[in-house]
Amino acid sequence: MMSNVDGSIKRVARPTNPNIKLVSKKTSATSMLSSNDLRYATAPDLRSTAAHIVDEIIAQSTLFDYDSEAKIPTFHPIEIRMGHVIGRGGFCICQEIEKISPIKPPNRTGSSRVPEASSTKGGDEKKGLTLFRLVRQGDASFSSDDASSVGNLNKSSSHSRDSLASGQAKVSRDCIIKKAKETRSRRKCCYVVKSVSTEVSKITYMKGNVDIALEAKFLSSLSHRNIIELAGVSSTGPCSKGYFLILERMEETLASRLKTWMDRERMTQGLFGCMGGAKRADQLYVDRIEASFDIASSLQYIHSKNVIYRDLKPDNVGFDRYGVLKLFDFGLCKELKDEDKEKNGLYRNMTGLTGAVRYMAPEVGTGEPYGVSADVYSWAMLMWFILALEPPFGLYTESMIMDRAWVRGYRPVVFRRWNENIQNLIRSAWAQNPLDRPSFLEISLALKQELMNLDHSKTWGSTCTSDDSDPQM
Repeated sequence: MMSNVDGSIKRVARPTNPNIKLVSKKTSATSMLSSNDLRYATAPDLRSTAAHIVDEIIAQSTLFDYDSEAKIPTFHPIEIRMGHVIGRGGFCICQEIEKISPIKPPNRTGSSRVPEASSTKGGDEKKGLTLFRLVRQGDASFSSDDASSVGNLNKSSSHSRDSLASGQAKVSRDCIIKKAKETRSRRKCCYVVKSVSTEVSKITYMKGNVDIALEAKFLSSLSHRNIIELAGVSSTGPCSKGYFLILERMEETLASRLKTWMDRERMTQGLFGCMGGAKRADQLYVDRIEASFDIASSLQYIHSKNVIYRDLKPDNVGFDRYGVLKLFDFGLCKELKDEDKEKNGLYRNMTGLTGAVRYMAPEVGTGEPYGVSADVYSWAMLMWFILALEPPFGLYTESMIMDRAWVRGYRPVVFRRWNENIQNLIRSAWAQNPLDRPSFLEISLALKQELMNLDHSKTWGSTCTSDDSDPQM
């Protein structure tokens, strides 16, 4: 572990813009929403406002696939009996599925929306639109860590249900119900329910409804081995009371796996290292390179859809029951618009301070134009964590990261014991200038070559055991 803060970093080139200014969280739009409209807004008002925002985003999208969305099985809230809480986020809550009790499908000629979610007439609609204008003035609040209209959302949900016969879902409704029954004895269902927590502030609750609705849209339009599967959704429709997603269960997160790797690394050293330690070190290295490759592969696919992820961190990467790495939590994803693209390939009108500060690219933190290369920077920091087995800037506060990493260009040490190609890959991926970073296609090819080389020469663990850091430090 690093014992000295300044000794654990390396300084690289300064930003090209010397007048760059940090964006303060205190000036975000969240602090602007102090009007009586928000103060006295009810839960239906907040969900109505969220629905308008979601509909506006959907109207401008070229990615969202309604045919794919139509294949996602739907469940009414009364069919799902929730179990233990297994995780909480800034606005969401994940629970086990204890039991699924199917009910007779609703009459297709009737409304499947809960009455409360569509009650935006008269004064309520005016209040919802007022909140909508306030929120749109501060779009930044919708991407911090912490929609044509509702009618169009109804139309989307109705279209999905009526089109179920036109294609096959990845996992059928009957299959989900069957697996829920089979796993009751083991008290560990293959799926979990994600919903918006009601034990949060009003602005967080509203943002949560936006994020979970958009996450459903993104996941229904994306399909990749290393992306979590959306197994089902609430039949009540987005931005309705109790709306939820049914997702495949992750057995552990990358954050948890990193702790396991730390223990395994200790077993390759000292007395234990004398008895097969080199072989175990080789396998440990392979496992970490494979994980880095899978993350890069999923992000390469996402970027091919002209989407930026913006929230890469250990807590948003997991492993399913088969040990397959999966990227999840797509609430901060954003579809990039051609009209916002500048000549240098970056995008204007992008929300700053989006994601986790420790893994956030400098241009995102300082409110500059950015593009998919911001995810590359985040990947580099995560890759460093995977190899060093300690958090990047582990002893830094957020304010220190903002000043030293974003403005001054400091970076963690690139250890000399690592493969030279990996060293160069990490350095280029966290370059201060976003235009100097490689694409995930280049990263994936480099990691694939590294894995192929390891098949021919498994000597990494036994030949490089020194902790010597970069000689340029």
